Amino acid sequence: MDTSAPDLDLLDWDTLFAGSSQPIVELQRRLALIAPTSAPVWMHAEVGTGRAILARGIHERSPRRDGALLSVNAVSLPGDQLEEHLFGGVEPGVRNADGGTLFIDGVAELAPGVQAKLLRLIEERRVRLRGIDHPVDVRVIVADERRTMNVGGRLRRELYDRLRSHELDLPPLRERARDLPAIVAAMLQRLPGASLSAAARRCLESYPFPGNAQELAGALAHAHLVAGGAAIDVEHLPADVREHRDPGGEGGGGGDDDGDDALAGLEPLEEVTRRFEREYLLRVLRAVSGNRTRAAAVLGLSRKGLWQKLKAHGVATDEGRGDSDND
Repeated sequence: MDTSAPDLDLLDWDTLFAGSSQPIVELQRRLALIAPTSAPVWMHAEVGTGRAILARGIHERSPRRDGALLSVNAVSLPGDQLEEHLFGGVEPGVRNADGGTLFIDGVAELAPGVQAKLLRLIEERRVRLRGIDHPVDVRVIVADERRTMNVGGRLRRELYDRLRSHELDLPPLRERARDLPAIVAAMLQRLPGASLSAAARRCLESYPFPGNAQELAGALAHAHLVAGGAAIDVEHLPADVREHRDPGGEGGGGGDDDGDDALAGLEPLEEVTRRFEREYLLRVLRAVSGNRTRAAAVLGLSRKGLWQKLKAHGVATDEGRGDSDND
């Protein structure tokens, strides 16, 4: 059974915006105002929420839709590599995106040299290539998990202010729980003959999905494959989904005298999310026999981004590796 590559086609504009929760309705309202403009956009969004999909949607709903959309990841192209990709070489990336849109994911990782050239690109619509100034007109969209940056540290103050001409919040899945049935239904329509048992549906609705909509897409693609054409049941779901138990337990209620007992097993959301993110990283690593390159591709991360995640969670170098690790 190959579970190493979730069907990323399950996560697209339609499935991302399925549902009618207040956060997603507000995002749609702001998109209608922002997309037709050419001002920079700063996107606040966790990994797995669909940042690249949102950037493409803005581009396709703008007057620049006939131009190119150039997407780059500042983590996967650190330091001089990104600067060379965008502003160097015989055919720099920004020239190819002239009249279109430039999307930079992980904006917090921009090197100082890139920041200076990006600021000039925004303010003057010009870049200097091999000693000669060239007019280049691109719209800039950036994304990062953090709402605020270390101004004067990571990002130059003037660049930070210019990038925040428009701000968008792409809500994590846990903040739009009422949308989950609609998202699941939309994703199932993309899986031939797929259906879901009531028990499996309840299991999905009780799981926090720290990997957001991308993790949900992977879980459904995995379950559909394992079910082999039958209705998806709990036993077909990934282990961390089917083994999860709601900290609140079944049932509930009780009077004030039971309050302390009811709270005994609860933890802060940040701690729960962190623990499940670590478990999901390990599950993916085990699925690809510890191959870091394949794991990064499955998770939608760069090699460096995966390494940083593993380091942050204290995952040992050989943890999750198998005999067939060729990385």
